[in-house]
Parts: sequence; C-alpha cells; structure tokens
Amino acid sequence: MEKTSSSTTGFVEVPRFDVTHATEAEIIDKVHKLCVKQGIPLVLENYHLKKEFDAELFTKEWIQRNCGDQEIAARDVNNILDEQMKLSDYLDYVEKVSKGTKSVQQMLYAKDVTCPTVWKDYIGSFLPSYFRYNGNNDLMSNLTPDLRAENLMIYIGVGGTNTPLHKDMCSSFGHNIMVYADPDSWSTWYMVARDDKEKMSALVQALGQDVDLENYYVPIDILEKADFPVYHTKQQVGDFVMVPSECCHEVINAGSCTIKISWNRITPYSAYLGVTGAVPNYHRVLRPETYQMKRLVFESLSKWTEAISANLRYSSADNSSPSLDFVTRIENAPGRDLRTEYKLLIVAYKYIIEQEWVSNDYWNDGVHFPLTPDNKSHMSCDFCHCDLWNRHVHCYDCVTEAGVNYDICLNCYANGRACSHLMQIRKGRKMKRLRDVYICAKNTFERKFEKDDDLTDLNDLTNDSEATLAYIRWKKADDGEYMGSRDLKSKLPAKVYMQPYWPQARRNYEECAKGRSEKPRKKRSRKPKATQINNSDRQSATTDVNVKSLQDSDLSNYESDSLPTKVHTEKKEFHQESANRASNDSGEKNTSTRKRKSRKVTNKSPEDYDAESFPIKKKPSRRVNRSSKADSDTTKPGAKKKDLQECEPLQGDESVAVSTNNGKRSRNSKKYQPVLNKRNRIADESESNNNNESVNRIVSNNDQDKLDNGSNDSNALTPIERDFARSCRDLYFVDSVLSAYMRLEDLQTQQQHPSPAESGI
Repeated sequence: MEKTSSSTTGFVEVPRFDVTHATEAEIIDKVHKLCVKQGIPLVLENYHLKKEFDAELFTKEWIQRNCGDQEIAARDVNNILDEQMKLSDYLDYVEKVSKGTKSVQQMLYAKDVTCPTVWKDYIGSFLPSYFRYNGNNDLMSNLTPDLRAENLMIYIGVGGTNTPLHKDMCSSFGHNIMVYADPDSWSTWYMVARDDKEKMSALVQALGQDVDLENYYVPIDILEKADFPVYHTKQQVGDFVMVPSECCHEVINAGSCTIKISWNRITPYSAYLGVTGAVPNYHRVLRPETYQMKRLVFESLSKWTEAISANLRYSSADNSSPSLDFVTRIENAPGRDLRTEYKLLIVAYKYIIEQEWVSNDYWNDGVHFPLTPDNKSHMSCDFCHCDLWNRHVHCYDCVTEAGVNYDICLNCYANGRACSHLMQIRKGRKMKRLRDVYICAKNTFERKFEKDDDLTDLNDLTNDSEATLAYIRWKKADDGEYMGSRDLKSKLPAKVYMQPYWPQARRNYEECAKGRSEKPRKKRSRKPKATQINNSDRQSATTDVNVKSLQDSDLSNYESDSLPTKVHTEKKEFHQESANRASNDSGEKNTSTRKRKSRKVTNKSPEDYDAESFPIKKKPSRRVNRSSKADSDTTKPGAKKKDLQECEPLQGDESVAVSTNNGKRSRNSKKYQPVLNKRNRIADESESNNNNESVNRIVSNNDQDKLDNGSNDSNALTPIERDFARSCRDLYFVDSVLSAYMRLEDLQTQQQHPSPAESGI
C-alpha cells in the first residue's frame, strides 16, 4: 500500500492549482484551458483552507447522527457484489477496520451513497457556480426534475478499497472533492488524458478486459510500463479533482477512513462526445445509458434556440427580456463560449437525426409508423438498455420480466437482436418536427453568428444509419423474408455490463379474463372431512386435471418458464381450483354443515323434508338475462301459462352449472341456458299466480295429477316440461336437475312422442 501511494516512477504528476488566494475567474480560466480544451486532469488544492469551509459539517460523527438509518449498498470490491446495510453499521465497520479490531474478510466500499441535502446545498454555494450541480453550466438542468439522473453522491472508504478503471458516464465532466480524511489517509488517482483514451482501451483489451465494463483494476506495474503518459496524484482533504470528459481513471484508498463528494456535469462538449462515442459503446456492451443523451440534447437545443431567437428579436428592439439574461450569462461568464457550445449542440443533434432518418433510397411514402402512447416518460431498450427516445421497434406478442412491453432500439434490431415475431417500428415524435428543430437551430446560428460549413443540410444523408438498416430488415420481415433470431443468446456479446431482458410470450389478458369468468367460483374454505384425501394425495390426484385445466383456459401454448410471474400465480390458483373440483367429483359428496347466505344445508335426503320446509328462494342469476326477449314472450296474449308453480330449490349458487365426473361441463355453457331460463320463468309465473303470496310448498296434488295423467287443458304442460318438472320434484341438488334434463334430451331423441309414464329418471 505504501508503495502504491508513494511510487511515482513512470508516472506524470497531475497539475495542481492553489485556490487559497485565487479568484473565481482565475480558477475557471485554469480549468477551461487545461481540462476542457486539452483534456488533461487538474487538482484544485487547499479548498479546506478557505474561511468559508465548514470542517465541523463534514465528519463521520455528523453522518452517524443525521444519516445513520439510511440504507446503502456497500460494494465488496473483491467479488464485485453489493451488500445491503445501514449507513451507521457501515461506519461501525469502518471504525473497527481502522483500529484493527476486526479481521478484514470483506473489503466493503460505500459507493454512490445519497448525499445529504445539507451537504449538497453547502457545496453548491461554496464552490464557483461554474461547477454547480444542475446549474447554468449543466445541460441536465434542461430536463424536468423527474427525468434528471441523480449523480451527486458521497464515497466512504477504508484503505484497500478501490474504484476500477472507467470513464465517467456518457462522457460527462467529473468532479470529486475530499471533505474528510482520518490522519494519514488519502486516495491515489491514476488518470489518462482524453487524447490517449484509445491507447488505454487497447492496453486493457490486450489483458482481456474492457474499459466500458468498469470491472477491472489495472495493476500499477502495468500502468508504469505504458507507452503513453499516465497521470498520478495523491488526493487529500481539500483537494478538488477535475476529471475531463472521456478521461480514463482508477482510484484506490489508503490509510483509514476517507469521505469524498462526487458529481458529474453534462456540458455541450461532453454531450457531443457522449452521443457520438460513449453511447455506441454502451450498445456494444449492453450498458444502461442513464443520462438520456438524445432527449437531453433535443431539449437543450430547443431551449437554447428559443432563447437566442428571442434575444435577436428583443435586442433589435432595444428591449429587455429573460432570454437576454440567459445569453448574457453565457457570453459574459468566464470559460464559456456561446458560439462553440451552441454549435456543438447543433452538431450532436444532427448526428441523432441522421441515425433516426431513413434514407430516401429505401423509404416508402405509404408507410406510417404509429406513435408511442407516451413519449415523455423514460424508455430503454430491453436488450442493450440504452435510451429509447424516438424511433424504436415494438413487439405486440412479447413481454419481459421487467415490464408489460418488449421494445428494442434500432441498433439492436438492425443487428438481429430481435424476437421471432413480426415487430413494428414506432416513433415518439414526428420526424418533420424533429427536422424543423434542426433547420430552425441552423438558421438561428447563422443569424446570430455567421454561416458555418460544418452545419450542412439534412438532405445529404448516408445509407448506413441505424434507422435505414432497421427499416430494411423490417421491410424484409414484413414481406416474410426475414424474421428475428429465435436464439437471442447467440447475439449476446462475450462480456456484457448487464444481462438483457429476454422476451417472453405475451398473455392475452382479455381472453384470460374471460376464461377466468367462465371457471367455477372458488368454494369457501371449510373444515376438511375424514373422507377427503390429504394434501399429498390431492396433488398427485390433480396431475391429470391440471393438463386438462390448462387446455380449457387456453394456456397450453405457453411454456411455464416463459410466463410472467403474474401468470404463474394465476396458473397455481387455477390448479388448486381444479384439484378441489376433481376431489369433489371423484370422492363422496361433502355433507358437512356449512352456511351460505343464511341457508342451512345438511345431509338429509329429500324424503326427510315436508312441504313446509322446502321453500323456493327466487334469486336473480348472474348468467341469465331475465329481461331478455325469450323471457318476455310468456307475457304476450295467447302465450301458455304453466300450472307448475314450484320447483325444488338449488344447492348453493344458482348460476353454477353441473360439473360431471368427466369434467367436460363448463360454467356458463350455452347448452344449459334454456334450462335456466325455463326454471326462472316457472318461478316468476308461480309467484304471480299466487297473488304475491309466499311460495312455500312443493308440487301440489293437482299438479301431480297433471304430471302423471296428462291433461287436455290449454294450459297443460308439454311432455318435456312434464318430465322436467318431475325431475325438479324428485331431485335435490342442482347437479342432478341438469343431469335429469340432459337425460330427457336423450329420451326426446330416441322417442318422437315421449310418454308421460315413468321414465326411469
């Protein structure tokens, strides 16, 4: 450790600038010349010696008192794994490791800890506004607060913890200031200038690693032998490290506890580098983009163009306007160049439009891409995790474990990273509007400054853009010549930052909801009977039923491992219902006492009841439309009035149809609708014929004569109705009622004129 922190052989010392007596303009000028223009790192030292610095605020004790209950993810730097714990517990761990009272089995590093609001506000007012997080010199401020990426964090580490070699996210400009350190504690930085980033990437690739994966700490002896300059510095309390865009760097902590505050800014120059360089690399290694660079450039350019255009109008009229303040702040701020920054934004936006534009050589004017339902929310590619800002490809037949949609970017689709379905290209905005934004910005730039040859028209577009290649493949798929890869894992790079979200079969929720409504309702829980099979026997007896149940619910086409979690849960519940039905059908009838809507059902047979104890309880069915035309026909003049006034009550829910032993009867089968209609019509007529008296008896003797002997009266029952009424009289359960009617249908088929005599039912 001592050798690592003190050895500088083969390294170049990072330039330092003392800010103790320097003005803000001098500090910004130094940063702009060295970091922005040349891409060389810089250390602004001795900020802790300024009288405004509050040393009592930045301590371990303050964090322990005010943020101890905060949940953090401590990184095990040896295994690259995170361990969830409270911040107070981690500080206790740091204290024990620093004092040597705890054996170091895990090297935990508290990275990316949310910065306390008090610290954030203090740093924003203490440092120059040029470095302010989400300030005037940060394009992230042009996004709405809900779309901004939070990147102002604190880092708490002990000796031996490190940050692997990496470049800051999306080529952003990095800032890191150490606000606290125990005695004899520091952090050692190894950095490479922006112009040598390709050499550093080649060195790491020769070792079988990738800089963009951020999982490899380059050994110091290898960096010493590099054939390009490697910068080295020791960061202590008050040292403010400037990390230029695209600057490769790694950090290792030494001594005891150190606390640093770190954040990033997106400048116009870093936006240009991010769109043209960093984001394409993220596509390659499947790394989340996080900062939404395309949306950021679009929103920033739109606001800048509006402000500069208004500035031109008001300045010509010699009036004041808020846009004047915006332009004036940039023009008069040290280290800022409005012309250069505005041009970089326009060029970056032009690159984005070129990648979204389909070449005229392939475009068909008859093709119209649908708009996404919501173009204001953050969307990302389900394969490479990069930002989906405008055009992307959507599958209507797939979902992922991360959401209810499957969307991939144009780059992934052009490279075959697609599911096997016919996908649809969608857009978030109309391309005409996006093109007009560029034209307006280009014209505004020429009005404000002068014509620039780098700002060309959009007519000169190449044929190798992401949108063009994706469009060609989409047309082939639409014509049946090309489909996506059925083995997406073959498209997976050897090393990735994050695994993709694999597509899974989409469940048709409307059909499934309909299927669920057709299934019998789940019976209320009751005490198990001694005759019922136990749970293990139930599961084994249900095996054959589950396959049948899945076929009935139209789930046989879906593999169990390809269904979302919600579908798995619904399948499990459906299996349990099938098991209950199977056990009830195969075993004895459940005769246990239970309550259902204040009715007491016992194990008595129909012969044990007298006429007074067998009331008809009329109850509207949920499945039968009782106001339908078929029911209203009985009230027309000349319609037959049935003498049958009562029928047997039903067991349980009226709307539940029979479940036969073979399990082929569905809940709302249309075959049994006439039975339910006839039963309800009989109950209605029975109530009206009794002059609104309560119907509390079974079939009368007169009705019995009609049933047994027949009648020539015009109101006599038909043979089928007569047999059906007899079934209602003799049978108790609704299962038996419908079974009797089914057997009557068989009799009608065999005999043209059924006899009213005993039918053997």
